[in-house]
Amino acid sequence: MGSFSTIGGEIAYTLAPYAGDESEVTETSTSYVTKKEFNAVIDSNNLRDPSIMIVIVEGKVTAGNTLTVGIFIDGSVAEEITFTEDSYTLKSAVIDISGWTNGKHHIELRMKVDGGTGYNRLWEVWMK
Repeated sequence: MGSFSTIGGEIAYTLAPYAGDESEVTETSTSYVTKKEFNAVIDSNNLRDPSIMIVIVEGKVTAGNTLTVGIFIDGSVAEEITFTEDSYTLKSAVIDISGWTNGKHHIELRMKVDGGTGYNRLWEVWMK
């Protein structure tokens, strides 16, 4: 039996870490700016064909403002995670990637705020 974790009230087996970054980045722009990125390769011929991506981010924003963390896949927004907390908080999202084709896919963490300064210091990506 593989490793497991509770996600969305269900037990998800065989989660595998894929990428992570613990460097702190900040943003003051009201438009999305790329802060972290990597490439993921899908190869169904060699059993590298995940169907979901779990993204975990830790963020905060100066009091009274909103930070939006956008997870972009191949240039399009796949998920948005918002923060209004002024101390670091962990949040996660589950993204369906079952429709990905074989080949390289570009994954980006982009940030924007409606005012103040937004912060991110952890980004983890898991595949299943």
